This record gives sequence, C-alpha cells and structure tokens, in this order.
Amino acid sequence: MPGQDAKKAEAQQQVAELREEILAHVKSGQGAYDVVAARARLTQLDLPDFPGDDPAAMELGILLALCDGKPAKRIRKPLWRLSRVRLGAGQSAAFREFQELVLTFEERGNSFEGFMPVVYFDLVDHAPIWADVAAAVDAVTRVAGPCFINSGTLLGAVREGALIAHDDDLDLCLMLEAGTMEEAAEAWIAAYHALRAAKLVPKPPKRNQGVFKLRGSSGINIDLFPGWIADGRAYIYPHTFGTVPAGAVVPLTSCAKTGLPIPADAEAVLASNYGESWRVPDAGYVFNWGKANRRFERFREALVADMSRWD
Repeated sequence: MPGQDAKKAEAQQQVAELREEILAHVKSGQGAYDVVAARARLTQLDLPDFPGDDPAAMELGILLALCDGKPAKRIRKPLWRLSRVRLGAGQSAAFREFQELVLTFEERGNSFEGFMPVVYFDLVDHAPIWADVAAAVDAVTRVAGPCFINSGTLLGAVREGALIAHDDDLDLCLMLEAGTMEEAAEAWIAAYHALRAAKLVPKPPKRNQGVFKLRGSSGINIDLFPGWIADGRAYIYPHTFGTVPAGAVVPLTSCAKTGLPIPADAEAVLASNYGESWRVPDAGYVFNWGKANRRFERFREALVADMSRWD
C-alpha cells in the first residue's frame, strides 16, 4: 500500500541517517556514543524486520553492538551476512571499507578475542593459500583417507584456475568407507579421532558434526566434509545426495591447473552442488543448508545418537 511504502521509506531514511551519525562519531575519535538513545530512536521507527537485508541497517546494527562495548565475535555473523549482501550487489569496496572501520574498535577497547575478519580471496596472495590446501589434503589423506578439493575451492580451480575472488574459506572432502548413512557416521567419527590425534582438528564440532575445521597456516578456514559411495551412487555432505554416480567422484584425478585431487567428473559434481549454471559467476550465491540437512537427516541423526563416541 502507498501509505505503508512511504512509511517504510521514511524509516529506512532515518536508519541511514542514524548510521551516518554513528560513523561520523566513530571516525572523529570522540568518546563513548549514546547507544541507549540510538536504540530508543530505532524503537520508535517500529521496524519489525530490522536489520533485514538493507546494508545501512545491517551496518547500523553492527555499529551499535560495537559502540555498546560488545566483543567483536558477537558481530562476526552479522558482518558475514553483510558481506554477502554487499558482494551480491557488486559493492565489495564498500564492505572492505566498513570492515576496516570495524577493526578500529579494538583500539577503542572492544575485545577481539576469537574474532576472524571476513577475508575474501581477491584481497590476498593466493600462493600461500594453495600451499595450505595442498598440505591439508596430504595430511588428511595420510591420516584418514582419500581427500579432494570440494565445493567453492573446486569451483574456483575448475572454472577459473584460481580461488574465487568473493570466497572466504577453503573446502575439502574426505572419502569414507561406508555403505549406509549409519556406517558413514561411524566412519566420520573415527576419522575425527584420527585427525584429532594428529592435531589436525582442535576439538569436536559443536553445531554441525558434519563438518570439521582443520588447522592451517594461512589463517583461512579449511572446512572438511564427508563423502562416501553407496549402491553405486556418490554422497557428499551437504550438496550431493546420490545425484551423481560413483564414477563421477572416484577414482580421483588431478586438477590440470592446480595439481590437486579432484573428482573424476568434476563438472558433474559441480552441477550437483551449484546447479547447471555453475559456470556463470554469482557473487550472491547462498547455499540452501536447510534443504541439504533435511536430505542428510539420517546421517546427521546418526552422528549425535551417542555423543560419548566423540569423547
């Protein structure tokens, strides 16, 4: 309705003005900002979906949290969501500028313990990162079994011969010996213990037992996912649920551009992961985790059926 649209537009304008006010305050190096008063002004605007996907509102929410003295790790997820919105709109420079401002809050007294900035690959030298990937693949293969580059890392290697500029982490897959979801869960837990003993993973995953965070030397997150073959079909959590034949994955082959292990038919696996349009870059792409987890529900339930197995 026209009246509601006008009211929303006015509220968004006031949000943008409040954001500019806080930005000016922070950049001026002044003392504490009156967060209570700012939040009261927001309440009066009656924005039920704040911050939604409006970059100005998202930045305002982050700034209010930091000006309120909250530790930086509290804004890591909102910052990542902001990065996806900005990149999807072709505004990577605006995001980088805002994140640089966020980092200045350490000097203002906010705790940055446990905080990792969003690091996109267009900002860094790729050579040490590829070396980190190669070392991780070798270590996982030696300790737990066949391992290959996966998801975004595979997409970059195959499509561009490089890391994807708007990506910010690394993805690998460990192939398990399993014929059922339950056997895959057992093999994955066994792999965790082997990797933990080799000091490749720091501790059991808390929120999603289907992915391990590997230790690397580059400072970039390395996510390790499980894969297996059952009844002649390939399963790679979370993106491929028997949608490609076993022969699309194994035997592994070497990437012509990076020399790293990749699936036998990498293009088929990428189509399973990203759809048939995988060849077209999409900075705003977001993976549907909810749908994926529902497909792999049996596997995920088996992982947590007896949590003592992770001890």
